Amino acid sequence: MGAAGAHLVRLVYIDRIAIVMAFLAVPASSVRPRPASEQGGMLLVSGGRRHVNRLDTQASIRSMGFKLPVVPEISPVSFCGRELVDSRPLLVATRVGFAARGVMYLLVAYFALTFGLAQDGSEALEHLESGLGRVLLGIMALGFAAYGVWRLLEAFMDSAGHGTSAKGLAKRIGGGVSGLIHLGLSFSACKLALGLGAEGGDSTEAGASTALGMAGGEWALGIAAVAVMAVGLYQFVSAIKLGFLKHLEPRVAGKAWIKWAGRAGFAARGVVFVLVGIFFWRAMITESAAQAGGMGDAIAALPATAQTVVAAGLLMFGIFSLIEARYRSIDNPARSGR
Repeated sequence: MGAAGAHLVRLVYIDRIAIVMAFLAVPASSVRPRPASEQGGMLLVSGGRRHVNRLDTQASIRSMGFKLPVVPEISPVSFCGRELVDSRPLLVATRVGFAARGVMYLLVAYFALTFGLAQDGSEALEHLESGLGRVLLGIMALGFAAYGVWRLLEAFMDSAGHGTSAKGLAKRIGGGVSGLIHLGLSFSACKLALGLGAEGGDSTEAGASTALGMAGGEWALGIAAVAVMAVGLYQFVSAIKLGFLKHLEPRVAGKAWIKWAGRAGFAARGVVFVLVGIFFWRAMITESAAQAGGMGDAIAALPATAQTVVAAGLLMFGIFSLIEARYRSIDNPARSGR
């Protein structure tokens, strides 16, 4: 073969390699589908722009003897989100978040049962603001942050498979709200760990005051009230139907004491959330932020006997959260098929 022939062969193979590289570099979701009216040709011209027709490109590459892998079509956002959800450091830190939630509820229950103090979670964390307690607060801050991110990703990506029905969207919104709450707890724990002190005043009342000061703030409070009450009712449903067990490993989900600990814990949380929702609704009706309240206000609003019962239930929820930290299935649902 002469020099001209060899040069022509090189050009042909270089052209083929360039086509393969171009195909692999272009995400499937960014490739425009070919109109049915267009016939033949691998490079199409539309509006003065050239774009690659995927089916023709695949056929052309296969005709060269190359084998193409089957690549699922996912958006860049979904891909990055699933990669993050499947990140082992995030999953480990999320388990720390479950443990941090357990410690927080144990503190709330302990001070309610022992000293009759009705406190929010962030207020209970202030009791750790000394010595080695700050180290624990730092670890809890990391755990709360990871838990919050995981909840938000789960809600955004619908990795739990709730779907887009009214019930499914309600669950996803509830998960997203939980994520935001735990990010707030992470911020509070971080400040305490650094010795910056807690924010003065009632954070729930301050949030309601901010909402009422905005245009349409009453509606925002009303929506928050309905959402929180709905979450509370869902806690009762979980307590009755034992829905929380499906997230635990089978070897522990069948233990009777874990079932009853979860039942008591979710029922107590249901009482607290419903009352908090009522407080928000009352703040909307009266346009008074002082009517809003959090977990501590909900416990304090109950009769003495009911306070003890609910506090005991919150103690059980703290224990159940520690069990979740070890035995909850939180692997990527897309991979595990959950």
